[in-house]
Amino acid sequence: MLKLLCVVAMLFCCGLVSGHHFHIPRCLPMFGKYPFDEQKLSGDWYVVSKVLRPMKFLGKVTCEKLHYSAEEVGNLTRIHIEVHTKLDDGSEKIFEGKGQAIMPHFASSTVMTWKSSDHNKWHGVFGHSVIATDYDSYALVHGCKEMYEEKTDVFDKLVIDQIWSRTKIIDEGLLKTLKSLMSSLDIADTDWEDIANDSC
Repeated sequence: MLKLLCVVAMLFCCGLVSGHHFHIPRCLPMFGKYPFDEQKLSGDWYVVSKVLRPMKFLGKVTCEKLHYSAEEVGNLTRIHIEVHTKLDDGSEKIFEGKGQAIMPHFASSTVMTWKSSDHNKWHGVFGHSVIATDYDSYALVHGCKEMYEEKTDVFDKLVIDQIWSRTKIIDEGLLKTLKSLMSSLDIADTDWEDIANDSC
């Protein structure tokens, strides 16, 4: 219970500073779970709900399965994530992410770069944090990247919030609680896209 209260307090503080007080959208520092065991987090996960702002997939996601792994390279912790996404039109996309812990023994907060099967090129650097997890059933994940849209001359940020589960579906009560915890990051209930993972 104490751990859950700490998560709530941290998310509330992050929510306060993530308010609309800035004219330029900024990705603010997001601190991940501590202590954190990246080896316990390793393995297969399903994304059961997510928020992708301001962009959206063109189609309904019917499966989003990922594999998370970590290894020590010298005194660095390297993270690798491979995501397989299926859409309702039958198309599939693969996203590959690689990253590095922001400091030794703090692998819940990383900088990551991503590429997709559509474009074989690494894109930018994201801040990526595992905010909370029990390693066996759920994980709360937040990612953010500042960006510039040349066509519209607009500065913005790409924000990805996800709820991971070890199983294709997650208990509805637990999912509701996890969404409530993430609401302090300015996420409305209608922003969430639940994924049934029925085509996995």
